[in-house]
Amino acid sequence: MPQETLSIQVRSVEEMLHAESPVISSRLHPDVSEALWNAIRQVNPRAGFRFEIIVPAPDLSREGDVREAVQKHFHSEVAAFSEGIREIVWNGWASARIGGSLALFLLLISEGLLLLNERMLPEFLSRGLVIVAWVALWRPAELLVYEHLPLRKQRMLARKAAEAHVVLRPAESLCRKQSV
Repeated sequence: MPQETLSIQVRSVEEMLHAESPVISSRLHPDVSEALWNAIRQVNPRAGFRFEIIVPAPDLSREGDVREAVQKHFHSEVAAFSEGIREIVWNGWASARIGGSLALFLLLISEGLLLLNERMLPEFLSRGLVIVAWVALWRPAELLVYEHLPLRKQRMLARKAAEAHVVLRPAESLCRKQSV
């Protein structure tokens, strides 16, 4: 599958690199991050891509700084998505323990009600408890099966972005551009 070129234009590399954090150098400005994510979301998730950053000609010598900032940014995004997935799975299993215990308790009560006698009320209550038991398991199942899937897709895209080739082009060379 051919690589797609994702292009954005910035006013300057200095503005692109957000230097508010004293701990991490060469961070991307939030607007640049958003523009890159918007471009990534428009391509086939299975396709490869590369970044083309359109900059003023004097900034072309800073390609290494830009490449490093883009790679660091998306590696930190991968870590954040991985942490989110871990949290969802942990919450899913914690919810499953609670929901499973509640479901077991309710099913035991349900069976006990059926042993009382053959009247309609105990059978009605028993069936209601079985339904509540299944509802108690709904959210844990949803967390473990579905909730993490969007984060997994985002993490896959962030990994591809972290590995993507980054090139700088002078502002005059772009036909279709997205300015940041």
